[in-house]
Amino acid sequence: MATINLQDEVYATLSQRGIVVAKVKMQGIKSLSDVLLQLRSLASNCVGLATLKIRNYTQGWSQRKSIMLTLQKPMECDAIQLLLF
Repeated sequence: MATINLQDEVYATLSQRGIVVAKVKMQGIKSLSDVLLQLRSLASNCVGLATLKIRNYTQGWSQRKSIMLTLQKPMECDAIQLLLF
């Protein structure tokens, strides 16, 4: 993917089977990860193959990628056994 700067205006759309499930317009982001986090929070129930369209209006580029979405698992922690003496 091309670069994203803090002052760039970015449009992103996440679609599944031709249906738009999330759409955002963002500024003040540093990377594609920021875009994906925002889209994922808007479409948290989507699972499977999806299409990400991202357009950097400021720099004049756009890209389309296929991505696989999975359910977000809650963080797991190891069980702790307490002993009483």
